[in-house]
Amino acid sequence: MRKITPELWDEIGGIFEIAIATGQPVLSHRVEGATVSPAGERRVFMTDCHPVRIGNGILAIGAIFHDITEQTEMQAERCRVMLELQHRNQNILSNVLALVRRARRDAGPAVGVLDIVAMWIKARSNTQKLLTQENWYAANIYALIRPE
Repeated sequence: MRKITPELWDEIGGIFEIAIATGQPVLSHRVEGATVSPAGERRVFMTDCHPVRIGNGILAIGAIFHDITEQTEMQAERCRVMLELQHRNQNILSNVLALVRRARRDAGPAVGVLDIVAMWIKARSNTQKLLTQENWYAANIYALIRPE
C-alpha cells in the first residue's frame, strides 16, 4: 500500500491504526492526495477499513478505496454553475425592478399596481436567495415570511 500511495500513507496508516486499536471498522473516511500512477495525479478516495479477526486477535486490515475524484469535481462544478445562475437571476430581477421603478415615475393612477409588482419582485428575489443558500432543498418558512 505504501508503494502505491506514498503521499497518502501517513493518513491511510493512521486509519489502519485506529481500526487495529479499536477493533472497529473505520467507515467513509475521505483521503486525498497524489498517486504514483499516473504520476503525481491528485485523487480523492472514500475509504472503509475493516479489521479481519481470527479468534480474539486481529490478523489483518481489509480496506476498500472508492475513487470519488470525478464525483467531487462534478459537485464542485455544479456548485460553481449554481452560483453563476444565482448571480444572473439576481441581476435580471434587479433590472426588472429598476424598470418598474422607472415606469412608476410616469404611471399616474397605476402607481399602486407598480408598487405591488415591485413588492412581488423583491419577495421573489428574497425567496430565491434563501433557497439557493440551502441548495434548493428547503428554506426556513419564518425566514420567508418575516420580511413580508
